[in-house]
Amino acid sequence: MIQSEIPRLSIEIFARANFLGAISNSSQRAAEGGCILVRSGSNNLLRPHIAAHRREFYLFFQLMEGSGLLTVGLHRFRISPGEMAFIHPDEIMTWQSLSYSCAGHFCLVHADYFTGEAHVHNMFRQYPHFRAPLAAVKLIEEQEARLDRCFERLYAEEYSKKSQKRAAVLLHLQVILLEAQRGSCEVADVRSADQFRHIDNFLSLLDASFQLADENKSIRLKTAGEFAEQLNMHPNYLNNIIKNHTGKTVRDHIQDRLLYEAKTLLSQTDWDIKKISHVLGFSQHAAFTAFFNKKEKRSPSIFREMIMLDPKSLKI
Repeated sequence: MIQSEIPRLSIEIFARANFLGAISNSSQRAAEGGCILVRSGSNNLLRPHIAAHRREFYLFFQLMEGSGLLTVGLHRFRISPGEMAFIHPDEIMTWQSLSYSCAGHFCLVHADYFTGEAHVHNMFRQYPHFRAPLAAVKLIEEQEARLDRCFERLYAEEYSKKSQKRAAVLLHLQVILLEAQRGSCEVADVRSADQFRHIDNFLSLLDASFQLADENKSIRLKTAGEFAEQLNMHPNYLNNIIKNHTGKTVRDHIQDRLLYEAKTLLSQTDWDIKKISHVLGFSQHAAFTAFFNKKEKRSPSIFREMIMLDPKSLKI
């Protein structure tokens, strides 16, 4: 998807636009601190598509669930659980999920957080994995477990009220960078693979077809054949490459995306279920309820009640 301008996002804007689950709390925290945001755990979910942008901050993350295509500059990587990515503020980045439940540990830190700590800032500036060709690394099993604990301690420290909290956070940041560099392997750049380009294009079209410009209008669900026609491909070829690389058919992805949007609207809007079924293209409220029940083994209203009672249970 070509953009006429490449925005440079603040921590607050990035968090609000691209994280699911407790969004308002995260945005508020970013606004209060201004220079750092840490999100940790399997309930910390990314949106399926992050459009091209630069940032005002360093971003690094450890993926725990799902997989996706990360593009950094001219380099593209398939990121899976047990892998980390490091993105410099000046690099143009996009993200396209290959599944609709991508979660993990994330740290967003502005250079201003290093004020008075030149040695830490220099470490970030000179860190090899903030260079686009080396942006993704595969962790060995022991590293993965250690870094999981490191992120949890970083998260706990950042949201604590302990004395000398900033000093502790700076130490945790350095430990994470050092640990990620030890014995890790670079993830192969798949930029030149045509099949990944086709997957990326399909998923971008799928995501764009669910953009709701007006709550009084409804989306029109496209078929696998229509997506193939947009991509100038035979439907069987498109389905084969999608199935081979993601484990799911084109139809599976369409239904997953529909379920994802339904759960997002149920959890993040006060629209009644009839309106949600309409905007998602269902001709009847009962058809939407039947679809949701089949996929989730519970009704839309029960799902919404569970989220209201326990926001941490959010699992898109």
